[in-house]
Amino acid sequence: MSQDPKLIHRTVHFTLVDKKAKKILITQRAMSKKTDPGKICFLGEHVISGESYEEALVRGVQEELGIEPKNFREMSGDLFRFPEQTEFSKFFVVEWNGEKIDYKDDELMNIRWVSREELVCLPLDYSNTSKKWVETIDWGLGLTGE
Repeated sequence: MSQDPKLIHRTVHFTLVDKKAKKILITQRAMSKKTDPGKICFLGEHVISGESYEEALVRGVQEELGIEPKNFREMSGDLFRFPEQTEFSKFFVVEWNGEKIDYKDDELMNIRWVSREELVCLPLDYSNTSKKWVETIDWGLGLTGE
């Protein structure tokens, strides 16, 4: 992928929500990752040419967590500028119903379910994009689906 900050790449970011327990999945990136090693983050994927955001989301959830998402909701979108690239990203919450989560150890070193209050109030070391989503998403709406 070219690294030209003038070009805007499309990306999706996402997390799982357990509506029954009112919990949100957060992940910690592996220390071997080039970008944001060890940081708390939501998962993401670049949108491939010809692919919709929703198709990229489904592919990403399957690749990153081994789950086929059935119910999901777009919560927000924003432009992120980095030294190497610029991304327009949409953020989705995916309803989790107890499916087995299967993540790769070379991608993530930890996953954790947190309450809405813990997500917002705990002093966690978030990646910049995840920090933005934590601060701007209506997490109550994401957990209730109303």
